[in-house]
Amino acid sequence: MVLFSATVLVNTTVASDISELNRSRSEYIKAVNEHDAAKATAAFAPTGDWLSVDGVVSRGKPEIKAAYLSLFQHHPKLTLRLTPTLSRFLSSTVAIEDGKFQFGNGPSRSEGQYIAVQDEGKWLVVSVRNFPQ
Repeated sequence: MVLFSATVLVNTTVASDISELNRSRSEYIKAVNEHDAAKATAAFAPTGDWLSVDGVVSRGKPEIKAAYLSLFQHHPKLTLRLTPTLSRFLSSTVAIEDGKFQFGNGPSRSEGQYIAVQDEGKWLVVSVRNFPQ
């Protein structure tokens, strides 16, 4: 189950931008839960980066995809639940979201933040930061 109960601070953003960002987030979560590294990586911009809860930084789609493949191989029952806690639109094409990430069905949790940019109507992640709770 994915929860979307976030406070949204809107700058010049319209409802369609918020809806599209929510849809992009849902697609990413679905890809992770299906262990589809290619689809999870597709959520990132070509120069995106991901700081994992373990402190490992993956830069660019090839490294991010390799990180997902390793993650799924080492944790075959991994699931992700992401609960946004605050969404801020810095412009109509740049958004920052804070949230709580829960991996698996147990106590593996982190807080995090990601930055997304809108490119040709699609929201792409440019940076993800996960921090242990």
